[in-house]
Amino acid sequence: MESNSITFNGSIAKNYDHYLGPFLFEPYAEDLVGRIETAAGSNILELACGTGIVTQRLASHLSGSAELTATDINADMLTVAQEKIAAPNVCWDTVDMAAIPYEHDLFDTVVCQFGLMFVPDKPKAVAEIHRVLKKGGKLLFNVWANIADNPVWRIYNTLISKFLPSTPLNAGVGPFSMADENYGSSLLQQAGFARYKVESVAKTGICDTALDAANGFVLGSPLYNFIKNDPSLVERFRDALEEAIGLELGDKPVRSPLRSLVFSAEK
Repeated sequence: MESNSITFNGSIAKNYDHYLGPFLFEPYAEDLVGRIETAAGSNILELACGTGIVTQRLASHLSGSAELTATDINADMLTVAQEKIAAPNVCWDTVDMAAIPYEHDLFDTVVCQFGLMFVPDKPKAVAEIHRVLKKGGKLLFNVWANIADNPVWRIYNTLISKFLPSTPLNAGVGPFSMADENYGSSLLQQAGFARYKVESVAKTGICDTALDAANGFVLGSPLYNFIKNDPSLVERFRDALEEAIGLELGDKPVRSPLRSLVFSAEK
């Protein structure tokens, strides 16, 4: 995402939405939206909305006069989201969360699902969120917990190390870069959030087949940008991932334990 190689361009965004959306992200979207208060007149900002997995649920959850601004830094992700969601109280914008282009004290709620981990300047992003929230406004975001508690991710990362040891993926902006809850808490404190809490939330991700799961991780992730010019590598990596997922997590369907950290804070 922001100024790094994590780019969900072209077909990646659609494959991400089709394969990984139901498997990894919809269970947590339901959890996150259930925590959001949407009183009449609420002004809500969603950052890193991706393909609209939270957006879609939130749009149907809004009261009539509430407004949602759904944003992402990646235009291809936004395109997929806009194709799925037609709601009069949702507007769209391309936004880098480390440089939010809105005025101070504007939003009642800011929500971000599995996005903050990918920002290079995380302290700046959280400070920007604090700036645009109204006094008493709330921030809700989730991040992946330890990779050991997310076995499908562990399997995938193990194979990346085996097949692509020199792939230039930056661990500092990877999916598990905020797995330490103390780090997230320190970011909130630095930004000026005096009241906050963190909760560990376990879910089970279900995917129809191990092949679908493998397709999601291979074709629906930024890794594809590094391997797409070698079709034989794409095929070998996907076959190995399908086999490894099926052996550990089953097939038809795949069931993977998942765990996230959910942070809530008040300005």
